[in-house]
Order: sequence, then structure tokens, then C-alpha cells
Amino acid sequence: MVLKNPTYDRNTPIDKGTVEEITKLKGLREYKLKDLETLQALSWNPVPDNPLEQLSRNNLTRGLISLSEIHFHSVHGRNARVTNGGKAGSRPRSAVEFNDAIVITNRPLRPGEMFSVVVERIVDRWSGSIAAG
Repeated sequence: MVLKNPTYDRNTPIDKGTVEEITKLKGLREYKLKDLETLQALSWNPVPDNPLEQLSRNNLTRGLISLSEIHFHSVHGRNARVTNGGKAGSRPRSAVEFNDAIVITNRPLRPGEMFSVVVERIVDRWSGSIAAG
């Protein structure tokens, strides 16, 4: 499901809490949520009645995430596209649209892990930068 032109701030209530609450719950950095078209991809996992079940679920999830290959997350800015199985991110209408082209990775980098970015094309129309962090 895609929301059309949503505007969220830190205290905007959404289905399961504010953006700030979900950011903390999911361990995400707030800047990752600023320009995203939808927050629906942040799946909500209710706490089960049995805390031991939750603990084992968290450990399993953490283990799977830490072993996974790094790629771009399926959640991205309105003007960004993720293709090639998450290996490529682009701004298809780069000559027309500037903002809302944020892409993030599916998981944090491991300590000492390296990554590379290849810029295939530069648009002279805008003055901007690439940021990582």
C-alpha cells in the first residue's frame, strides 16, 4: 500500500504510534524516515504474551539481519527507485525532480565492512551532494 503525499513530523500519530515512537521501537535513525513516501513497510510486531517467545524471536531476527547481504531497502523516497534486486538505486526523473530521492540500506554496516557507490550519471541542473552515514 502506498500513501499519497503523506506529511509526517515526529509527533504525527500513525497506525501504531508516532513516527518518533516507531523510530525508537525499530531502532531506526530519524533521518531515514523524513522523506519516505510510506511508513507501511515498517511492519508492526506486537509483543506476545510470553516474553520468552519475544526474546527468541528478537534473537532470530537479529541473527538473520546480521548475516544478510547488504542491499537497498524496499522503503525509499517518493522520487527514488530501487532496482536490480536492491543493488541499484536511482532518481528516474532527475532533470525534473530534486527532493525525496532518499535510499537506505536493508541493515546497518558491520564494523569494518566496506561498501562502494558508483555514480553512473551526473545531472548539471542541481547543486547537491551524496551523503552516507
